[in-house]
Amino acid sequence: MRLLVHYGVFSITKVHDLEEEEGYILTPSSRLLLKDDNPNPNLSPLLLMVLHPLLVTPFRLFGDWLRGNDITAFETAHGMSYWDHGSHNPEFSDLFNEDVGGGTGLLARIISEKCTVLDFPHVVANLPAESSNLVYVGGDMFQSVPSADAILLKIA
Repeated sequence: MRLLVHYGVFSITKVHDLEEEEGYILTPSSRLLLKDDNPNPNLSPLLLMVLHPLLVTPFRLFGDWLRGNDITAFETAHGMSYWDHGSHNPEFSDLFNEDVGGGTGLLARIISEKCTVLDFPHVVANLPAESSNLVYVGGDMFQSVPSADAILLKIA
């Protein structure tokens, strides 16, 4: 906990004014991790994703990747590309797409009155029905990008 205080995730406060007992309170940074009824987005899906064993394991095999022929360390660790793994493993794909990949349109709903969300077909296939200001398109941005007044490329 002290390390998290050092990094500003939590703060220390006295529990009672007359006692020396200390406790921990939320900071603006840690409030971003709360999952509550607040309509504002939070970063907990991102944190869960970057700490997921599927993403941590490639770092442990980084040396093997440097000595090998795989394109990425993820392929060295898991025998397939990141995107192939996501298309074959809905649990991980859902975690990635909840707030990181763009597939659920969270960022688009926040910033736009009219928006087209482009993501892989398996990502947008089971999303809730489109609204009057949000359209989902399954595709590959390396093949074609839908016409737009502006393009937001979200890099997580």
